[in-house]
Amino acid sequence: MSAKPPPIRVLFADADAVVCISVRRALHQLGNFIVTIAYDGVDLLGRFEHEAFDVVVADAALGGRDGHEILRQVKLRNPSIPVILLSADTSVSMEAQVKSEGAFAFLPTPQGDIRQLAGTIGRAVEELRLSSQDKAAVQTAEWLKEAQGMPPKPPSMPTLAGGSIGMADAECLVAVREMIASASYLAFAESAQLLLEKCARLFGAKRAAMFRMQDTQALQLYRSLGFTDQTEAARDLMQHVGDAFAWSVVSQNETQISTMPSADGTTQVPQCVGTPILLRTQVVGALVVYDMPPQTISTERITWFELFAAQGGLASQVERLRGENEHLVPNDPLTGILKRNVFLDLADHEFRRSWRYNQPIAALVVDIDEMQEINSSHGREFGDQALHAVAKACRNIVRSIDLVGRYDDDSVAILLLMTDRSGSKNAAERLRVGIASLKLPGEISDLRVTVTLGVAPYPRESCSSIYDLLNIAQQAQRAAHRSGRNQTMVV
Repeated sequence: MSAKPPPIRVLFADADAVVCISVRRALHQLGNFIVTIAYDGVDLLGRFEHEAFDVVVADAALGGRDGHEILRQVKLRNPSIPVILLSADTSVSMEAQVKSEGAFAFLPTPQGDIRQLAGTIGRAVEELRLSSQDKAAVQTAEWLKEAQGMPPKPPSMPTLAGGSIGMADAECLVAVREMIASASYLAFAESAQLLLEKCARLFGAKRAAMFRMQDTQALQLYRSLGFTDQTEAARDLMQHVGDAFAWSVVSQNETQISTMPSADGTTQVPQCVGTPILLRTQVVGALVVYDMPPQTISTERITWFELFAAQGGLASQVERLRGENEHLVPNDPLTGILKRNVFLDLADHEFRRSWRYNQPIAALVVDIDEMQEINSSHGREFGDQALHAVAKACRNIVRSIDLVGRYDDDSVAILLLMTDRSGSKNAAERLRVGIASLKLPGEISDLRVTVTLGVAPYPRESCSSIYDLLNIAQQAQRAAHRSGRNQTMVV
């Protein structure tokens, strides 16, 4: 089962905007980081109040609040979050002082190579997550047992006919810990499959199924254990369980056991067991375990089953939050460069800074030639590959401090910082030539794509915003395209 690690959310603060942007870009290239930038201590603490982060990295000489004050304020609000301070002065005495105040690490300010910083961030977050997972697993198990009126340590499971069936208590606790840990980075379908495996193992059963509520009147079989085909799984469920059992579990919001006569007809033995999946107080689905060996199901075993189902509710909540978080992630999922709205926000900030300090910048719009024809001839999937390759080339060719983002469906926007007309023209030519040299694997032979670029340097008259500048660059790109493919126009 694949396990993609969750992204690390970093709050990074430095008074120098160029350092901030450079570090953010380098972290994105090195690993799975989401970096939020602050430019002074007040800005950092304000963002920390209203957003969630895994680690805080701050220059020790920030304006508004210095690094020591930030360290104290962050630890006051969240004692467990790692704080990494950066400084040109990394003497042993200074390092000892900030670590005594609660800093996770004290590092030299990055000068181009940030691998040490990236490694320290990863180590800090990993230590925090491991600690949190162990604590959460134990607390969750104890809380549910206490709520059920059970002692903190349940008695040993009774020996059942034919020997011990299913998991022992220690295995159950390990399973809960595994499910809590995996909920943050597994896709919901993978979490559901893991949950079904644990539930079947709990009762020594061969089959298990998860149902999800589609609306208040409908249940849908979402995942099953032991089948790859859902139609076959539904047929097997109907044969062994019936179509009313899962709905009864959901509608009555309680764990239920269905029984059938034993082989000799003298007693009733469990046929299947089901429990609702809750998201807070709302029923969002049900778990059903069936094809079980003859056994006596103890109260303790049912409690563990309900605790497992609670992890299904947790995974459902994580799935919902992950969907909402997609809107907050700065990078476009197809191209890997900045989303349009994120790019425009950052570019607007840099435009204002350029205007304030009279520094040159330049906007570029890069459009893939004949994209419609590419999609028609080679398919939309190949068109997406071409767009991804062009976006990646743009990111690799320009400097790490420059901004690169999705602009329109088939175009990329670039903001070159501290770059005049001559420099922007040279950069555009490097992009045009570099992209034209790319080879994209086709069905028969490698294919090539070209781009047409429009370039708009700043300062310039009649341009009062980043939107004006990008519009001028896009008009230049369209004018260049009318002259033919694989062109650059600087206006």
